[in-house]
Amino acid sequence: MASIAHNRMRTVRIAFALLLLLMAFLASNAHARAEDGSPQACRVIVVGYVGGLDTPGNPGSGIVRIRDRLRGLNHGDLCVRTFSAYTWWHGYNWARSKFPAGEERKLTSEELSLAPKVVIYGRSFGGWASLSLSRRLQENNIPVELTVQIDSVGLTDKTLPPNVKESANYDRRAILPPYGKTKIHAGDPDKTQMLPSVRVHANHIAVARAPNISDLVVGKVVALYEAPE
Repeated sequence: MASIAHNRMRTVRIAFALLLLLMAFLASNAHARAEDGSPQACRVIVVGYVGGLDTPGNPGSGIVRIRDRLRGLNHGDLCVRTFSAYTWWHGYNWARSKFPAGEERKLTSEELSLAPKVVIYGRSFGGWASLSLSRRLQENNIPVELTVQIDSVGLTDKTLPPNVKESANYDRRAILPPYGKTKIHAGDPDKTQMLPSVRVHANHIAVARAPNISDLVVGKVVALYEAPE
């Protein structure tokens, strides 16, 4: 009897977890539809990925707070959106649509000279999504100015593609899982500058709220605007 009760409880827990994942997926799709609008000319594109069961519009999310801080810079040609890591390709489709050539192909040098700059950041599974997006952009010859992985959790988020110019990794001092990557390295050290890894004293959910992470992303965007075109 005890074994049957245990199995039933396990089934209920699995069903509940799947329901939460489905709700997060639906919320992500609804958020993407709500933010869809007319095409916008972008000088800088910033894609943020929330992690786990977080939603792309949650005001308590550190990823969303960075997004809102960037929007507060009031640059009309600064395009910033947040996405769920579970639907990371939505971020790709949105970012790719902002380039001179919207179709799937490598951009020429002339097209890239007119193209927007790209910054990507994400927490937890969103760290993995950030590198997935970077690799997809690499296929189209699109460079990424900066990636920021925040307590990144995934199986293919240890190595940066060569189109990433600069990268930062933040992890937390953890007793309980999930355990983020303590080290992320460049696939080509000659093309990617690795900023010093930083350990943040916060739980897995709150780690993206660290002020130094927000300052890094916002500071990079400000620097891109201050650079001559």
